[in-house]
Amino acid sequence: MIDWPFTIKMEDNYGRKAAAYLPKLNFVGMTDPVVQVIDESDGEIVYTLRTKGTSFQPKVFREGLYTIRVGEPGTPQMQILKNIHSLKAGEDYILNVRF
Repeated sequence: MIDWPFTIKMEDNYGRKAAAYLPKLNFVGMTDPVVQVIDESDGEIVYTLRTKGTSFQPKVFREGLYTIRVGEPGTPQMQILKNIHSLKAGEDYILNVRF
């Protein structure tokens, strides 16, 4: 039996399996920013979510180039990271995003 209320992670609602990952984002000067991932091949938004904490590694559903918008929407604390390559299996990379 499941106790109520039942708490899940926001990512659990989006059941697609990752085909690749983008670099891990470390947030300096902000906690819980919004991250939006955009596929540069067609300009489509892959997803937008509010992260929890000071780091997040975006998953993507195909290899390629992506734009990441990160920060607090509607404020000057919104940054745009362009031409971000998906990582190959076993590859680690960290991007520090300073606000």
